Amino acid sequence: MRGARLLVIASLIAMASCKPAGPAGFAGYADAVTLSPTENTLRYAVDVTFTAPCNWRILYWKKADGRASGQWTAARHTDGGKERVVLKFLYPETEYEFTVVPGADFSAESEVMGFKTGALPVDCPVYTVEKDGETGLKGYLMQWEASPSGYVTFCDIDGKVVWYEAFGEEIRVAWCDPAMNRLAVLTGFQDQEMQRLCAHTVVTDLDGNRILYWTSGKGNIEYPHHEIKILEDGNLLFVNNVLRDFPIGTVWGDGFTVISPEGNNVKEWDCFGELGDLSAPYLKAEKRLTDLVHANSVAQDSEGNWYMTFNAISELWKIDGKTGDVIYRVGVNGNVTLSGGDFPQGGLHAATPLSPDRVLCYANGRNIKRSSAVIYKVDASAKTAVCELTIPLPEEYSSTDRSNAQLLEDEGIMLLSSTTSRKAVFTDLEGNILRVIGREAISYRAYWFNTFEY
Repeated sequence: MRGARLLVIASLIAMASCKPAGPAGFAGYADAVTLSPTENTLRYAVDVTFTAPCNWRILYWKKADGRASGQWTAARHTDGGKERVVLKFLYPETEYEFTVVPGADFSAESEVMGFKTGALPVDCPVYTVEKDGETGLKGYLMQWEASPSGYVTFCDIDGKVVWYEAFGEEIRVAWCDPAMNRLAVLTGFQDQEMQRLCAHTVVTDLDGNRILYWTSGKGNIEYPHHEIKILEDGNLLFVNNVLRDFPIGTVWGDGFTVISPEGNNVKEWDCFGELGDLSAPYLKAEKRLTDLVHANSVAQDSEGNWYMTFNAISELWKIDGKTGDVIYRVGVNGNVTLSGGDFPQGGLHAATPLSPDRVLCYANGRNIKRSSAVIYKVDASAKTAVCELTIPLPEEYSSTDRSNAQLLEDEGIMLLSSTTSRKAVFTDLEGNILRVIGREAISYRAYWFNTFEY
């Protein structure tokens, strides 16, 4: 009998070892799901304790709209143990439900759990739809606030805030990388006389975790202003002032710096090699010692070359990514001939290379009191250019300085964010105004994002 029992036990063990890995029900993958509010009323943390390796994700939805309207978080893999996802891009004072869905084919799921978001902070920016034409856009508009509370927000196409973070200082410029789910901002004032100079550099993830915090100075970027971006390799790109001594005095010129999060300079460039002895009359160097050309943007194209805009001289420069030589200068005092029109004057901002030598800019047009989005198509060899597209704004939607344009090419939409008129204007590519979102505070720029995967 004892031998028979041992045979039965051995058979059961063998049968158990032949079962396919991963049970069908949720309880076979995890034994606990915990929901926790955060200090931010539009973010909720979901902690899951897994007991088996698996892939998993979360489906969440507005309770009033039903499960069919749900959004998925990105698929993840766990080897077991505690995992956390912070649900975000949520509407305030709204009931939500969610379920955790593990398994090789995402066939198991937890029980449905629910929560309700809180109200926005009383000082959080709110936005008003001033013209409500149809755009077909689904996504989020990032804007920020140049006031002491220092909010960065995302709102939907109806102006409803779904994400916010307060930085406690004026936000000068901001940049979001949706692939990394990271936000980089320049905050505060170094110098009340030169308010372009930013006091701090902050990088955070969209869960609100601070990744980097620098006080401007030796060891990182001494005089950052007007631009910060996160590059694909994780390095940071800045526009910054560069000082040089000339017979007329110390001159504040401009350049850009690529620097690692550890504070190691990867690349530096400045404008002085191109401008020579500063004797060109259009520079008015003796009057502009503290702000010679006023660079305001830098961007890199797919071939590794750089584009900068300069507000004081209303020019767009292309810079060789290897040698640092200026390949061409688009503008009244540049070296490129424009076919079929005149170069915009009165300020130029926010160079965005759509492809090599095809560059979108925001032309402020202070001289004519009308701003526009302009796409330059440049023949670098022939030093000729055409305005491939121009979308003018009426005066009430224009901006005397700062601002940017963003082409949503797949949707046939142009976003023009006008700083001084405090508008985000969506047009079609014929210039018809479709939607206008107004704001109370100053936002240096605004950017549209179709989606986030987190």
